[in-house]
Amino acid sequence: MEESIDDLSSDLTKTVANKVSTLLTDTCTSLISSRTFLEANIIQQATTTIDLKNLTSSHSDTVSTLSKTASKLDNLLATTKSNISSSKSSLADMATTLNAIATRLTDTTPLASILTSNGHLYPHNHSNQVIPTISLATTTPKLSILLAPNNDSLALPTPYSLTANSKLCNVVNKHLNNLDLDTQEFMLEDDRAVKPATTIRGIQYFKCGAFLLDMDSSESANCLKTYATKPGSTLITTTFGKSALFKPKGYNLIFKFVPCTGNFDPSDKAHLSSIEMNNNIELGSILLASWIKQPDHRATNQTLASLKVICLSPESANCLLQDRTYISGHLITVTKDLCKPICCNKCQLFGHFHITCKSQETCAHCTSKSHSTDKCPPNQPSCCISCGPSSHHSSYYRKCPAFTTNCGAIDTRYPENNMPYFLTDKPWTWALAPPKLSVTPPVHQPCVEHQLPPHPQDKAISSQGTPHCQTTLNNFINQLIAQSIIQATSSTPITPPQ
Repeated sequence: MEESIDDLSSDLTKTVANKVSTLLTDTCTSLISSRTFLEANIIQQATTTIDLKNLTSSHSDTVSTLSKTASKLDNLLATTKSNISSSKSSLADMATTLNAIATRLTDTTPLASILTSNGHLYPHNHSNQVIPTISLATTTPKLSILLAPNNDSLALPTPYSLTANSKLCNVVNKHLNNLDLDTQEFMLEDDRAVKPATTIRGIQYFKCGAFLLDMDSSESANCLKTYATKPGSTLITTTFGKSALFKPKGYNLIFKFVPCTGNFDPSDKAHLSSIEMNNNIELGSILLASWIKQPDHRATNQTLASLKVICLSPESANCLLQDRTYISGHLITVTKDLCKPICCNKCQLFGHFHITCKSQETCAHCTSKSHSTDKCPPNQPSCCISCGPSSHHSSYYRKCPAFTTNCGAIDTRYPENNMPYFLTDKPWTWALAPPKLSVTPPVHQPCVEHQLPPHPQDKAISSQGTPHCQTTLNNFINQLIAQSIIQATSSTPITPPQ
C-alpha cells in the first residue's frame, strides 16, 4: 500500500513538474519574442524620431527662407509703389503736354513745334508741322536683310528643310564670328573702341527661295552687308547658294498722270536717269519703275497712265514727294504707295486674292453668280456683296462702307499710311496728313429766317433804345449769321440788324 502511494506521488510529481516546465518554456519563448518586438519597435521609434528631427530642421530652414523672401517681396512692393507713383506723375505730365498739343492742334494757326526727348515743346521753323503718333514698328531700326534668288543665274538655290534652319543659322554665326575677329575695323561703344559682334537671331525661309535674316542690331546688319560685299567674299554663296543676292529695301511711289504716248520707257535706265537729273536727286536713286496697267490693257485714246516707282532711299522718295516732279516736260502728281485692303476679283470679298479663292465667281456690279463682271447685262441694278442685298452700289465702289471700314483697319495697323512722307531723322517727315473732311453735314447749321422789314411804328419804338450804327452789306450778313447761330442754340427770336 505504501509502495503504491509512493509510486502515485512520484508520478504526480513528475506530471506537475512536466506541466510547470512546459508553461515556463512557453512563457520564456513569449517573453523572448516580446523582447524582440520591443527592441524592433524601439529601433523604429528612434528612426522616426531622427527623421522628425531632420524634418523639423528642414522646416525651420524653409521658414527662414520664406521669411527672407517675404521681406524681399515687401521691399519690391515698396519699390514698385514708388515707381508707380513716379510713373503716374510722369503720365500726368505727359497728359498735360498732350492736352497742350491738342489745344494747339485745334487752333486756327498752324502748329510749328515738335516734341523733344523729355516731352517739352520747342519751336520749329517748318510751317504746317503737326505731332504724329508713331508706332514702335515705324521707328525701330531696320534689322532685317532679304536674300533673294537671282533670276538671271542658272544656279539653283540652296534646298531648305526645317532641321537645316537652325544649323544654317549656327554656321553663318560661326563664320561671322571669325570675320569679326579678323576685321581691322572698330566701333565706338561706351567711349571705347571694340570690335563688332555680328549675330543673326533667326532665319526665315520663303517658298520663292528667299531668306530673311533677322539681325540683333542695325550695326550687325551693316557689318553683314560689308562682309558680304567685299571682293572675293564667299559668305553668302557658300551658305545660301550661288544664286543668292541682297535685295535692297524699296520705297514705293505712285506717279499719276504720266504721259504714255511719247518716247518715255520706264524700263530704260537712261529715262530713269533723266528723271533723277531733272528733279535734282542722286543718280541711281530710282531702283525700278513699271506701268501699273499693262500697255496692252489701255484704252485706244488713253494718253495718261499711272507709274509705280521704287526708290532706294527714303530721302530720294521724300524729295520726289516734296518738290514738283516732271516727266517729259509734264508736271505729274506723286503720292506714296499706301497699303490698301486686298479684294478678290472672283468672289469680290476682302482678305484674299483671286489665285487662292475657292468660292464661286460673282459679278462685281450686281452680285449675280450666273455671269462674270465683264458679261453683266446693261441697266442692271447695282448691289454690293459685302453690304448685302439692301445696298445700292457696286462691290468696287470706293465709298462702300465695308471698303471704308477695311481702310480704317489698315490705317490703324500701318500708321505710315497717315504720314505723307517716309520716316527719316528729319523732323518734318514726322508730320501726319491732315484729316479728311467729313461727308456728313454739321450738327448745327446756320438757318437764316427771312422776315419782313419792321413797321415804321416798331422802328420808331426801337429807335428809342440803342441806336443802330450804319453798316455795310458784309457786316449785315455777318451779324445776321451770328444771330442765326445764337437762335439755333436758344429760343431767342431773330432781329435783323438795321
